Amino acid sequence: MSRFSKLLLFCAAFALLLSYTTIACATHPANMNSIEGKVTDETHRPIQGVGIGIDHTTAKGPIPELLPISNEEGKFAWPALPPGTYTLRATLDGYQSQTQTVEVKEGATAKVEFVLQRAN
Repeated sequence: MSRFSKLLLFCAAFALLLSYTTIACATHPANMNSIEGKVTDETHRPIQGVGIGIDHTTAKGPIPELLPISNEEGKFAWPALPPGTYTLRATLDGYQSQTQTVEVKEGATAKVEFVLQRAN
């Protein structure tokens, strides 16, 4: 397979993933069992590329497999979660990871903010 063919295949897969994400977000209205948050550094600057994972949850039901990553404004969202308590972990190379516990209630959006410190 040529480089061009591989590039075309990659672009097609990326476009498919992007359209799936757009459709998934559009079909899940705001304030529906979700978590929204922001990640900043100790000087309150947004941090892009932070992965948000689940360390533990009391939720009963399927959890989306795609983990959110903070955007250029440091914001992330996790729509359509089953109600329950979630212990989230924010991680990015060069920063100390941080955990926080948040409760997702039926029909509501839980808010969480992470302030990451640079690793020594």
